[in-house]
Amino acid sequence: MIKKSIILGALVAISSPAQADIGAMVGIGYTFGDAGPALTLKALSSDKKDGAVGALGFSYYPLSQNKFGVDVGIGYQFDKSAVILSWDLLQKAPQISAGWANTKSDNATPPPPPPPPPPPPP
Repeated sequence: MIKKSIILGALVAISSPAQADIGAMVGIGYTFGDAGPALTLKALSSDKKDGAVGALGFSYYPLSQNKFGVDVGIGYQFDKSAVILSWDLLQKAPQISAGWANTKSDNATPPPPPPPPPPPPP
């Protein structure tokens, strides 16, 4: 039941019309069961800070016999960081992860307009 809810939530978050660019997260995770700690890289559905995100990730488990994992999840993105709850499809277990995320502020100032063209020659 949890697996289906996480996958459904992630798919809804990723498929919703978005005004943001795709984000990325690099961090550490823990997969419950036999897999244990992991290094993880995730694509996030948004790069906006202070909001919910969907995630699709790849994990490396240095202490596990099955060294790799692919996960789908949902989470929350803060300023320059994110926390994700996901389901690892290869390890067949839930994962929690946190790490650095590339974020942009909603109130970022737009770039200045280009300078006006030079006046015509006399």
